[in-house]
Amino acid sequence: MNLIPFASKASNESYANKRAEMYFNLAKAVRNGLYIDDPMLTEELTNTRFMLDKNDKYILMPKAELKLILNRSPDTADALALTFCDEDRMFEKRNNKKQIRQYVRSVLGDPDD
Repeated sequence: MNLIPFASKASNESYANKRAEMYFNLAKAVRNGLYIDDPMLTEELTNTRFMLDKNDKYILMPKAELKLILNRSPDTADALALTFCDEDRMFEKRNNKKQIRQYVRSVLGDPDD
């Protein structure tokens, strides 16, 4: 088990913190074929907004604001985002949809199992 503080420094300088980096990595996976078939998770992800901070780095809306919108904590989205903690390296090496799908299945499991 690894501790991943969401407010820690991102490995990519485009992001204000690790939380933003993980969610953007998750968004890349969705754009590249990751299919999400869970209404609550979809609601959590589609209500998560981003902005630029004073240093022009991407940052997500505060979790407290998202909790008010959802009337619950976005725990499922956070758990999924954690699986994309170091995905910038994965996307640099695997740039086609088939490779990305294979990687995502290895992390999340095959839905056919």
